[in-house]
Amino acid sequence: MLADVQADEDGEVSGGVLAERSAKRSADNALIRPLPGPRRDAHRRPPPPVPARQPRPPPPPLPPPPPVARAPPRPGRRNRSVPFALSAKRRRRLDRQARAIRYKMSNLVTDLHCRVAHHMALTSDVIVMPRMEVRNMIRRRGARLHRNTKRRLMAWGHCAFLNRLSIKCRDIGTDQRYEKRQTVLLVQPEPYTSNTCGQCGHLNDRLGSSRTFACSDPECQYVADRDRNGAYNMAVRAICSARVANPVAAKLSDLSNKRVLNFFPTFGINIIYDIRPAWNPTVHAA
Repeated sequence: MLADVQADEDGEVSGGVLAERSAKRSADNALIRPLPGPRRDAHRRPPPPVPARQPRPPPPPLPPPPPVARAPPRPGRRNRSVPFALSAKRRRRLDRQARAIRYKMSNLVTDLHCRVAHHMALTSDVIVMPRMEVRNMIRRRGARLHRNTKRRLMAWGHCAFLNRLSIKCRDIGTDQRYEKRQTVLLVQPEPYTSNTCGQCGHLNDRLGSSRTFACSDPECQYVADRDRNGAYNMAVRAICSARVANPVAAKLSDLSNKRVLNFFPTFGINIIYDIRPAWNPTVHAA
């Protein structure tokens, strides 16, 4: 075997030896191949031709989503649809800011109540106030008040002011820092006070929402602001009710030590003040 291999001087195999080896390998492969003849699977049917793969058609379009059923807005309110969603952190911050604003508003209203009640109790002898039925006015059927107007009316706290004024009037009469005096607080209902004429007493049913009162009696023709006319009528009612409720005021006959103020000359109603040292204001209807 060593004799068959012919090497060059450099120790590499020559090209002739490589050619002989490749020829011998091809002859061996030819002997291994099977003899020509019919194939064993010649009786089988050839497989059907595979059709060319067609592209898949696009899926049909999806139907549009059904409209979302939303509840109709309440009458008298706007649709409060938020154009964007608030995160929980931002919602908490906005709630905190809203609480701070409401707290400041409450403090301002309380301070205003205290100042006005103290001033009225010190400088007045007789105070006539309505019942401040704001809640019933807001809940009344047929009231066409805007929601902002209702919010402002409820924020003022009219009933709380009336309670504070009554307490202040009582404290002024018992406090030793002030002279011995008594401030009378009369709470009167206010229906039909704006519709009644303060000059002749005629009832005007067609006043409506007008800010100016005009008497419908052709002989009177009295014209005034509706709030001033209503306050005038409330004072008249308060004086008449005080005359009936206070028997001392009804039995006044000695006017030697009293000062008479002709407050309502049209109705013949006078307010009588006692000018003695320990005087108390009383109301008398002539």
